[in-house]
Amino acid sequence: MEAKSIFGIAMEGFELWRYGKRVESMEKLCRAYSYLIEEKVHSSKETENIQQQINGIERYFKKLLRAESITINELADIEALLETHLGCPHEKTVTLCRRIAELCVDPADKKKWYERAYKNSNGGDLDSRDALLKLRGELKPPFVPQLLDRPDSEIVQDDCILLLNKRRLKCLPRIESEGENVDNELKLDTSGVYLRTDHGKPKATTDEPHPDRVAFLQNAFFLFENREIIFNDSRMFLAHVPIQSGLAYIGTSGFMYPTLGIYLEFWERSGMPITIKEGIYPFAKEHRGLLYHIAGSPLSGSNSCTLVTPEATTLRYSFNHFSPYWQLFMQINTRYDDAKLRFQAYTIREVVEIILKQLQQASHM
Repeated sequence: MEAKSIFGIAMEGFELWRYGKRVESMEKLCRAYSYLIEEKVHSSKETENIQQQINGIERYFKKLLRAESITINELADIEALLETHLGCPHEKTVTLCRRIAELCVDPADKKKWYERAYKNSNGGDLDSRDALLKLRGELKPPFVPQLLDRPDSEIVQDDCILLLNKRRLKCLPRIESEGENVDNELKLDTSGVYLRTDHGKPKATTDEPHPDRVAFLQNAFFLFENREIIFNDSRMFLAHVPIQSGLAYIGTSGFMYPTLGIYLEFWERSGMPITIKEGIYPFAKEHRGLLYHIAGSPLSGSNSCTLVTPEATTLRYSFNHFSPYWQLFMQINTRYDDAKLRFQAYTIREVVEIILKQLQQASHM
């Protein structure tokens, strides 16, 4: 079909929409859209004209998704048109199915349309999948930590620390106190830096990243998988992780000087790694992540945290239920403040090197 004829069909669709004839309008627009996508052009002028028409039709698709003055029955009829002209496994078909499901009041109808969207996406529509899990009661509830008992007098005794798994870990005292005192007492931040919840956003800098920070992020999943080795060596457990979290109003208090063991116990107790979704169909992807940087407001719950993936890439993520995570991390971190000051510790790089050697030796036995 000639481009001129296709433009005529599109213009008829635009005109029908103005008169409130949504189904008839979308029938024309779907036909024009499918023709335009397949149209072979021979000049830059034709390419420009076709792209303008496609952009115009796209705007009407977006109006359709807003469902202004359109009944669910009309949307269902239009969805059938999309399937006819664009095919079932198409982004617009899937998106409209999901939109109809969101508008449905009856749970059975919701389920039907979400199932249709998920099926048509060949499993790629993760929003519909999660909605179905919720409707079936299979979606995991938000993480709720159990408050930790903190018998301060019992955590460090006779050069031993009591871990959360009730194991007593023998420590090596420092010959002399090194570095600053660990001050994790909660107090109001007066710097003004932590009045926003996005203070953890990386800033452009020419400084080289701390080598232990790099080693920690590159090996986070490896360290978590080998946590039993770390739980048996106090110098590994107390290895300092040079990453600073903080909250609005209270700043870094409660988050100072975290150690490798603290992260491992936090990840265990908080159900890490978690699976998060990025994007919408057909661009949605799932990632497994370990939470390593906490930033947000303890009052409003707004947050901008950072996770690390098995490939050592980092992802920004906002938790719907934020307080359980920062509360648990703070509890575990402050639990070992005395031990951080008193006992010897490896660097993260040394921990990685030692574990690799142990695993290598074990494989040759």
